[in-house]
Amino acid sequence: MLRVLKQCKRSAAMTGQLNGLRFSMSLKLVEWKGQLAKLQDGSEPKDEEARDARAREVMQLTRKIEDREREINKALAERTTEFIGELHDDLRAVSADAARANGLSALLAYPDVVNPEEMQFPQVKELKLKPPAATPFYLDPKVDYTDELIKRLNDKFTADGGR
Repeated sequence: MLRVLKQCKRSAAMTGQLNGLRFSMSLKLVEWKGQLAKLQDGSEPKDEEARDARAREVMQLTRKIEDREREINKALAERTTEFIGELHDDLRAVSADAARANGLSALLAYPDVVNPEEMQFPQVKELKLKPPAATPFYLDPKVDYTDELIKRLNDKFTADGGR
């Protein structure tokens, strides 16, 4: 699955769009952070009133920066969620088409490395030690035994006296 995502042009385009969005939304933020750095690096005013005014300006600018960062993160999270949904739906549709075209009853997806270098990452090693179940991206309804399993489990439960 990871290889599919890395080599999928739509996934790359979506990543590019997110990076572009982050960049464009962050331009003002960079400017404000520069202003804040200048305010904080300057010499301390001797006049108490000037010190208070500067402290208020620093506080206002800090809040403005924090608000903008939250706004950017929220927008990126929302767009990422949309992209993931679109990509997932496309992948499922293409998987079903490919499975049917090749006479498959099931097409499973699982996380794995794309190249040997990635196998050295601690996160990948952990993933290999605690593998999630393979996820069916296509399953022919004729091979879905869920109803039969539920019936058998319920029959066993009844036969065991409800225990």
